[in-house]
Amino acid sequence: MGDKNNTFGSSASSRRTDPGWAHVIQVSENNTNDLQCMYCMKVYKGGINRIKQHIAGGYKNVIQCPKCPEDVRNQMHEFIAKKREQKSIMNMERPPEFDDVEVLGLDENEEEEELMQEIGSERRRQVLEVTVNYDNFGKMIRAIGNYGKEMKPPSFHEVRVRLLNKEVQIINDLLESHKEKWENYGCTLMCDGWMDRKGRTLINFLANSRKGSVFIKLVYASDESKTAALLASLIEKELMEIGPEKVVQVVTDNASNNVATGRILEANFSHLYWTPCAAHCIDLMLEDIFKIRVFKETFRKAVELTGFTYGSSGVLNMLRKFTNGVELLRPGQTRFATAFITLGRIHLQKANIKKMFTSESWTTSK
Repeated sequence: MGDKNNTFGSSASSRRTDPGWAHVIQVSENNTNDLQCMYCMKVYKGGINRIKQHIAGGYKNVIQCPKCPEDVRNQMHEFIAKKREQKSIMNMERPPEFDDVEVLGLDENEEEEELMQEIGSERRRQVLEVTVNYDNFGKMIRAIGNYGKEMKPPSFHEVRVRLLNKEVQIINDLLESHKEKWENYGCTLMCDGWMDRKGRTLINFLANSRKGSVFIKLVYASDESKTAALLASLIEKELMEIGPEKVVQVVTDNASNNVATGRILEANFSHLYWTPCAAHCIDLMLEDIFKIRVFKETFRKAVELTGFTYGSSGVLNMLRKFTNGVELLRPGQTRFATAFITLGRIHLQKANIKKMFTSESWTTSK
């Protein structure tokens, strides 16, 4: 719950695959629009795409970074060019029956289109990763092979109507199986507020029981002030839909408005407990540690090291040879846990990192 750009707390997303993030400093915890170049330290508005243009150079609407290493600049040029090439290929290969479909949230701004393209590519990668690693993927391939070459694939109509309705029914049946457990053992209602890359405020509602966790609803809350009264009313609405007698506790992060929300809920429902999210609590404690001067300086140096290393494929490949494939960066459940894990990796690989920077491979490289 603490690994997104949290609207109700200070936790932010740690899972960012765009290489541009390795060269920036996020000025504000919940703001991915204002970013600082780690080379010239200039702050730009416009998100990761604009600062990638700043690093790459050659764009009339942004000044080229004067201190960016040449290999990093070349890498960013190649990445942007590759993204545009992929976009052109996708536009050429797009089926004609989708030409008139409106893509929600897409406007004529080229930077916005590039951003949506990056998000789409990441989502496709995640879907493919989950699909291939799914237990039944191998069974599906074998079943197709056993059927033979005469197998007829489903039509577009079957996929979007009959098969989609079948999947919806499966999800509804799964939800009903969770509700049966709630009836017997009760459940925990989890409320998770976050902000997407368009700056829209969203609230996820999930329920956890002996059956496991299940997603219930997504609420758009961009037009409302995030007061304790509003949050309490939204949570109470979900409580009434589930059945207040079935909900044992409510879990949120521990931002001040959520603490007040918990008090309101406990006053209105005598049997109910409000509990702060453990992941968010840990994240805030780790964040406070980095505010201590000596740790803050260490963290800054580690950011420079990893940013430089992961900003160049040549340097990264060289590092992997000296560390026997051990990565310095490894995402954790929370943003600042990731930072501590990375610091730990750097400490363990300190001797190997020194060997790399004093090796012949390093001194003779470009």
